[in-house]
Amino acid sequence: ALDVKLTEEIAKIHSDHQSHLQELQDQLNITQESSKKKNRSYVTQGRRASCDLQQYLQDGIKALEEFYEPRLVSLLKRREATMDALSKAKEQSQELRAQLGPLREEEQMLRLQKTCLEERIHLKERQRRENVEQYRETVDALEENIRELKTELKIQIKKTEELDMLKNSMAKELLFYRQ
Repeated sequence: ALDVKLTEEIAKIHSDHQSHLQELQDQLNITQESSKKKNRSYVTQGRRASCDLQQYLQDGIKALEEFYEPRLVSLLKRREATMDALSKAKEQSQELRAQLGPLREEEQMLRLQKTCLEERIHLKERQRRENVEQYRETVDALEENIRELKTELKIQIKKTEELDMLKNSMAKELLFYRQ
């Protein structure tokens, strides 16, 4: 009887275990089914989100291109114009440098001429001062000579007047004696 009871109990435990195992297996199947459905749903949602994101990015890129392309074209044109201007400026700079050599030589020659002319001016000024001094000395000497001559002339005039007076006086005396 204990054997039967134990066998029944083992059979019951085995049956409970089998039913519990079946329940777990069913739950596992349901979970796997649900998980597969969820995974499919997630994949579908992921694909949809990916497509939406890709469309959003393409729209954003298109908007950015529309916004920045005219600016980029403008900047490229400005860059090209700047490069042309820079090239022309370099050419002008080279031409001006080429012209600078002869101009420097001419400047050096003009400086030398200026120095020579300044020296000549100094010499002329010194010569003029010497001439003025010599002229003053000559004028002073001539004025002194004129004074002396005037004095001599006055003396001569006085002597002549005295001689005239003497002559007149003698002529009167002679006339007086003749009478």
